[in-house]
Amino acid sequence: MKKLDFRLLGIVFSLIIVLYLAIDFKLKLDSNNENYRQLNTVINEIRLNFIEHIDITKESIINLHFNNDHFIEHFKSSKQTTIKLAQLYNNLNNNYPALFKEFNIYRNLQKKLKHDTMQFIKENAMIKNSISILDLNTNKYISLYDEKYLNTLIILLNEFKNIKNDMNSNKNISKSIYKQISENKNSSKVHNINFIHIDLIYTNLPKFKLYFYKIKNSNIKDTIDNMQQNLNIEAKKQKNKMKNEFYLILAIVVVLFIVVIVLINNLKNESIKILKLKRENERSLKKDHITSLLNRTAFHSDIQRIKNSSVIILDITDFGSINSITGFKGGNEILIQLSTLLQEKIKNDKRCYKNLYRVGIDQFAFISKLTQQKDLTSLALEIIEKIEKTIFTYNDLKFQLYMHAGISNKRPYLINGETAIRKTKKSFQKIAFYDDSMKENKTNISSNMQMLTKIETALSNRKIKPFFQPIVDLKTKKPIKYEALVRLIDDDDKIISPYFFLELSKKSKHYTKITMLMIEQSLEFIKQTKNSVSINLSYQDINDDTTVEFIAQKLKSNRDITNLITFELLESEDIDNYDELLSFIDFIKSFGCKLAIDDFGSGYSNFTHLFNMKPDIVKIDGSLIKNICDDKNSKNIVEALVSLAKKSEIQTVAEFVENEQIDQLISRMGIDFGQGYYYAEPKDLLKETSL
Repeated sequence: MKKLDFRLLGIVFSLIIVLYLAIDFKLKLDSNNENYRQLNTVINEIRLNFIEHIDITKESIINLHFNNDHFIEHFKSSKQTTIKLAQLYNNLNNNYPALFKEFNIYRNLQKKLKHDTMQFIKENAMIKNSISILDLNTNKYISLYDEKYLNTLIILLNEFKNIKNDMNSNKNISKSIYKQISENKNSSKVHNINFIHIDLIYTNLPKFKLYFYKIKNSNIKDTIDNMQQNLNIEAKKQKNKMKNEFYLILAIVVVLFIVVIVLINNLKNESIKILKLKRENERSLKKDHITSLLNRTAFHSDIQRIKNSSVIILDITDFGSINSITGFKGGNEILIQLSTLLQEKIKNDKRCYKNLYRVGIDQFAFISKLTQQKDLTSLALEIIEKIEKTIFTYNDLKFQLYMHAGISNKRPYLINGETAIRKTKKSFQKIAFYDDSMKENKTNISSNMQMLTKIETALSNRKIKPFFQPIVDLKTKKPIKYEALVRLIDDDDKIISPYFFLELSKKSKHYTKITMLMIEQSLEFIKQTKNSVSINLSYQDINDDTTVEFIAQKLKSNRDITNLITFELLESEDIDNYDELLSFIDFIKSFGCKLAIDDFGSGYSNFTHLFNMKPDIVKIDGSLIKNICDDKNSKNIVEALVSLAKKSEIQTVAEFVENEQIDQLISRMGIDFGQGYYYAEPKDLLKETSL
């Protein structure tokens, strides 16, 4: 993931954290508030139940207002309230430990209260029934009592009423009255009944008062107060805890907010940098890095915006010879000098737009406001004459450049101009003006399309194959290795030379596949025969990442035979990055592969780069070998090349050896190896496999 993506993810993640913290805090706050409300409600209900219990107890003392059933109902209500509080057990234990402790005390006291109350009811029932009967008998049998007994009975009832009104006193029915009543118990049936009830009152009143005191003086009220107090204290702690948590969340939110602002600002700055880099990259892609001129891409972009214009392309004649003499560094310096001269010329010429473009290795183009052939030809000739009169220098060397030009006033300007340039090379004209007669005819187009179809079909059916031609030792005349030469077998089993399809394949997607197939099958031939094989590579192959990666993979997986592989490179003026080329050479040599330079001496060979590449073999160009017996210049060039190679400890191969005369001559010259139809023609020597 890109850095930018991680920052965006960080912002989203921060917002999610803030949202989660806010929601979690709100839920906790609501939960705490609800817990407090429920607990406070239940504690108040418990308090009211206890107050009501005391009131019922007081009203029940020697009174018929309440019976035992009322107490039972009250106990049920109290139990339900206790259950409510018990259901909040987890919250009590986790968040209100002190309240939880008091609640357990309350439950134990509640059990004791129930026991004491039931005893109170029992004692109270006997007392209040006896008083009721005595009160009834006093009024009912008043005529049967003597005055003394009646007064004693009335005093007894009044004493009990006084005791009822003051339950905190230690008073009981006086012993003297109890004695007087007991003395009359056998005087009549009514007296006996009265004594039974007076005895019950006298006996049970102290126990009744005892249970009343236990109920009245129960610690439940204090426990309930403690529960309320602890609830408030612990609720306050919870509130402070929530307040601290709120401040913490607020601090986190503030920090995250600052982080988000910083990230957004960074993203903004990053976006500005990216946009700036993108623009710089676009400018870089439109810039030629040697001359600092605009390149071919920039030309195509600019020409779209300009109407009613023409294009003049200037091409240096035989620029490769300058590279051969000065090396590419010197050639680049000459190109810079030429670009400066051309730029200055068109910049001050009202007939031209101000930009100059480098559209090829040794080609420059500019856009003119003129559209007529006569005017454009005159302008091109004027510029060419100025260039050819200028002396260009590199170190102590002086050069005079010769130019030719292609002109087009029709779209596509660049393609048409390049077509006109090709005409100047064929006709030796200085200037060619494009016209429709220069178009590639339909027959050629159709032929190319048919050949592309054949290439595609052959690739699908593995009908592009290496034919192996031996390279012989000129001393023994025996093959010491083979060169893999590409051939296409069409549907009619006709063998097609690379001359008819290889260059065309380079303009399509098929060339890379052909190279890979040739390498793969050549390796299989080495495994089958244990013979050394030369495999041809172009600079286009080395400049293609897919091909280079494929070669690397094959070398790594076939280390046992890499010493039998020779890669033949065509050293040409198309090479514009020798550092990349040298890096590739070092890589293949690290596996024990050998390097050969193909078509050496063909006209563009640069001896400086030759020595930098440190080849094991140079293959002398066939055009020199074919004429070596009849052309003195060819013979002299070959002798010079062989001498140079021997001094550099580089082996030599003569290509296109067609007869015995050539064979004998190159053997005398000291050339190491020969290759050609004189020895053997290329053949399909690879056995069929499941490749």
